[in-house]
Amino acid sequence: MPELSVLSLNVKKALNFLDEKPESSLGNATAIVSVLGEDLGAATFQHCLEANGAGKVLVRTEPVGTGKRKGPLLDRWIEADFEGKRYLFQTEIKSWSAHAIGGKKVSLCATRAQLLEEKRRNWGKVWDPINKSLSNKLVAKVLVPMKPPKDAESREILPLLIFWYPIGLGSRSQGRQLAKGGHLFSIPNPTAKTNSDVFPWPEHGDFPELWVFSVSSYLRSLRKEVIELEMPQASARLRALTRMVRIADG
Repeated sequence: MPELSVLSLNVKKALNFLDEKPESSLGNATAIVSVLGEDLGAATFQHCLEANGAGKVLVRTEPVGTGKRKGPLLDRWIEADFEGKRYLFQTEIKSWSAHAIGGKKVSLCATRAQLLEEKRRNWGKVWDPINKSLSNKLVAKVLVPMKPPKDAESREILPLLIFWYPIGLGSRSQGRQLAKGGHLFSIPNPTAKTNSDVFPWPEHGDFPELWVFSVSSYLRSLRKEVIELEMPQASARLRALTRMVRIADG
C-alpha cells in the first residue's frame, strides 16, 4: 500500500460530520465530500472485506463504462477474492448523508432499533420489492453491463452499490447478509425495468446478485478510533491543497 495514498480516518468525527450534521458542518459538506470523492466509499468497502477474510481486494483506477460512445458511467472497478470466488464489482458510489436533500440526522447514540428503522427506510427509497428492481434512476444504472478491463475478464462480474448513509435489508427474505452487522448484503437476481424513466437504457445485465454496502453502518460497528484507508485521489487532492494554502499561525 503506497504510503502517499493512505489517509487516517477519525471514525467518530466522520460519522458526526456526515450523520449528525453539526452546525460546524453546514455549508462545508458538499466541498469536503467532493475532496474525498468516491475514494472514501471504495476504501471503506475494501477495509470491510479484508476485515472479513477477503484474500485480495484491489480498487482499480480505470473508468467504468459500457465501451460504447453513449451510455451510463459508474465509479469504480473493484477486484475481490472472497468466500472462494474471484469477483469484479462494477461499482456505483453515493455519498448521500444527512446533508443530502431529504437526508435525516442519525445520532451516534441511536439505538439498534432506531438504526434498523433508518436502514430499512433508506433501502425503501431505492428498492422495489415487488418487482425486485431498483426504483431510483441514479442507482439503477449499476445494472447496465460494463466492459471490464482485459486482465480481469475471467472474474465474475457483479454490480455493487456503496452508500454513505445507513442502509439495510427490509426483511430477511429479500437477501442475505455478507458480513456481521448488516452493513453488507446481497439481493439475488435483481431485475431492471427497460424502456422506463427509471431504467431508460436498452441493455441490462443478467446478474445473479446485487451487492449493497453502507459506509456509515460499517464504521459504526468498529471499535477503533482511527482506521487507515487507501485513498489515492483524495490524498492527491489534499496534497495539492496544502501546497497552495495553509492555515496561518495565530
